[in-house]
Parts: sequence; structure tokens; C-alpha cells
Amino acid sequence: MRLKQMWVGLVAGAAIAASGATTSAEPSRAMTFVTGLINVEDMVRVPGTAWIIAGGLADGALTDGHIYLVNAGDRSVSALLPDHVDYRLDTKTYPECPGKPDEAKFSAHGLSLRRGAGKIHSLYVVHHGERESVEVFKLDARGATPRLVWVGCAVYPAGVSGNGIAALPGGAFAATSFMDTRDPKAFAKIDAGEPMGGVLVWRPKTGWRTVPGAASISADNGIEASADGKQLFVAGWGDQTVVRLPVAGTGGRDVIKTGFHTDNLRWGPDGYLYATGQRDSLQNLFKCAPNTDKRCDNPFSILRIDPKTLRTREVVRDPGRPEFGAASVALKVGDDYWLGTPHGDRVAITPAK
Repeated sequence: MRLKQMWVGLVAGAAIAASGATTSAEPSRAMTFVTGLINVEDMVRVPGTAWIIAGGLADGALTDGHIYLVNAGDRSVSALLPDHVDYRLDTKTYPECPGKPDEAKFSAHGLSLRRGAGKIHSLYVVHHGERESVEVFKLDARGATPRLVWVGCAVYPAGVSGNGIAALPGGAFAATSFMDTRDPKAFAKIDAGEPMGGVLVWRPKTGWRTVPGAASISADNGIEASADGKQLFVAGWGDQTVVRLPVAGTGGRDVIKTGFHTDNLRWGPDGYLYATGQRDSLQNLFKCAPNTDKRCDNPFSILRIDPKTLRTREVVRDPGRPEFGAASVALKVGDDYWLGTPHGDRVAITPAK
């Protein structure tokens, strides 16, 4: 059964919330918006440029998703996918990839970008559509406007519900599975904060393998890797955590309790890790309509994490508002945070103070 049919309201960002969930005791922050984007669950920056890559989830009445290109300077928006991607399958690196994705069914979830030589980078996109997969692109940032070339894919093993993705050295990547779609008790386990989902690493020639240290996390969501690729930071949405663990599977693991449903993780230019997620009861987290004509407005937080000491500081606590809520990702861009949400028609910008 298709993932979107099974749990469209849950795993499509793992960030659904009830209307009217705002907390009046919390003052609303100053916020401006970039419109013309639908369901931007995740975003990444293109190194050395003003460009931001934003993913658009297909959800509800919206059957086709996008990969957006946003200029952080003039705040202009254009679409890279559909209609502006070249397709050149690298059969040597991705021999088991069955072919290019169907743009009419494309749905972009988690994103990761690994810096490459000569301004040609690797972009990894978690895709829901005609298949559950990681789609791999080359992003050419040498010209005035970045271009995308699709080069391959890795189809997930059975039962995996893809969510986050983190590039690793050597063309490898680590990916989270939010839940096992074959488990009839998956939702109940997530509701109880019990272990559900996991983390897998894909490497050229050897394919997928499981990371044992992630087995105790509930609803593995966002993920980031250390610069050397030896450590992973994994967001637990069900148990409200961030877990630091070794990619190799041996060694200690450390757990941070965030106090909210931890969604995406993003490195900041200051070296800190920024965790974003929703603050609401699970009873409310399924009441927001999946269709984008009703925006989610639930409260959210951003937690700044020192990756060495694991000391934390809550840098944003927002009650949500009719225009924007359920933030799932935060990019630190200059003196601002750029915020995405899996159910909405805009990106929000708020001062990083």
C-alpha cells in the first residue's frame, strides 16, 4: 500500500496540528513571509550563494510536489522540479535504480546537500510518489541560476517510510525511517513514545544497512551528520529527543530531551545544530486538514544545540498563528531564521534574536 494512502496526515512532515492550538501567554514574534511555495517541509542552503533549495510535499488534494529555488536576497521563488531537470542515470553508481522518477507524482520530503568541487554539489531528496526512495541530483551552481541533473536513486527496503536524509563522505548517505509500514501497531507505539522506525545507511556497491544504535528512537525524523561522517544526530519525533550516535554502530550514544516533537535538524553557519519541532498533544496533531487550503497553526520551538557539549538553548518559542505554524525546519540565514512547514503555502522569516 502507498505510504501517502496509509498515513498522509502523519509522516508527511510528521508535523500536523490542530487549529486553535495557540497559547495566548506566548507573544507572537515578528514574522514576514515568502509565498508561492507549497508544503515546504525541509530546506537546505547552496554553499557560497544566496540560494536556498526547498522541498514541496505532495499532500491531500495536491498530487504533485516540487523542488523550489529561493533567492534569500530578493526572496524570489522559482521551481526546479517539475520541468527544469535534466536526467542522466549513472548506472555505475546506481545500478539498481529502476529509472527516473515520475515528475507528475513527485513528493519531496527530507533534503541534504553535500558540497562538491567546482560548485557542483550533490543533492539528496527523500521522495514519496510512485516509489519510496532517495533521489540523487547534481546541483550545478556555477551559473547565474543553479541547475539540477538527476543521476540516480536508491529505493528503500520494504516497510521503510522515508523522512530525513544526511549526506556522508564517499557518495553515501544516512536516512531515517519514521515507522515500519507493515506494523499495525505503529501509530500506537509512536503515540506512546515507544521505539519505532530506524536509521539506514546506503553506500555505493554495498547498498543499505541498518544502524543498530537508532533502534530505540521513536519515529526517527530529521538527521544530520558530523563533517567527518562518523557521527549522526537523529531527531526522535515520538519521544521528543535528539540522539547523537556513531555511524559505525559501536560506541556510546547520547540523548537530549527537547520537550517538543523534534522534526528536522540543520547545521547553522555558527557551528551549532538547530532542532525544530512542534509543541502540541498527539490528540491535536492529527486534526489539521492535509489539504493546503487550511494551514496548520500550532506552536513550535527551535532549539540550539552545541554538538560537542550537547548544551542546549531554546532560541524560538512561537505560539503559531493563522498565517503560519507547525514549523518543521529552521535555516539560520544572516540575522534571521527561515522556517518551513509541511502544511502551508509559505516560508516564514523571523529574527534570530
